[in-house]
Amino acid sequence: MDLTFAAYEGNLNQVKEMIRLGASVNAVDGCGDFPLYKANQIEIYKVLLENGANPNQQNRSGFTALMNARTAEQIGLLLENGANPNLRNEDGFTALMLHSYSGNIDMVRLLLENEADVTLRTNPPGSLSAFLQAMEEDNLEIMKLLVEYGVNLEEEDRAYESNTGETLLEAAISDETRSFIEACLK
Repeated sequence: MDLTFAAYEGNLNQVKEMIRLGASVNAVDGCGDFPLYKANQIEIYKVLLENGANPNQQNRSGFTALMNARTAEQIGLLLENGANPNLRNEDGFTALMLHSYSGNIDMVRLLLENEADVTLRTNPPGSLSAFLQAMEEDNLEIMKLLVEYGVNLEEEDRAYESNTGETLLEAAISDETRSFIEACLK
């Protein structure tokens, strides 16, 4: 068993013992993943970080532990330990984009409070943003929060799905997110 697998399995005692025996907390496994990325329990995050795990380490596809975090508590701990919320994976996705799509407002809020950039887009041809990711899932709460943190609704929607040159506001209207529009107009 390697440390990444032990972290994934949630075996805290095994993780501690492997570190005690000299296992590298930043070692990459055969799949290109690393312990902090695969960890799913806050106690394992803490042990790994206390033993020098790099909160900005990226796997083979450019994903970070922040992108893969499953709870606001995990995101908070990673940010407290220096995780950069604006790192991108190989397709240009950031943690903010991924968590805006998944719909956990507490996670999105933490990222925004820690300087996550709402203006970043994925690599062409997609050019998706956190706002478009939230819109895709009809997550009005997150859309509104992103606007509060500086999303420009007059910016052109350059997403590959539409690519009509319409603004984000026009895209939201055409996407029938009526509640969002009403909230923005208040």
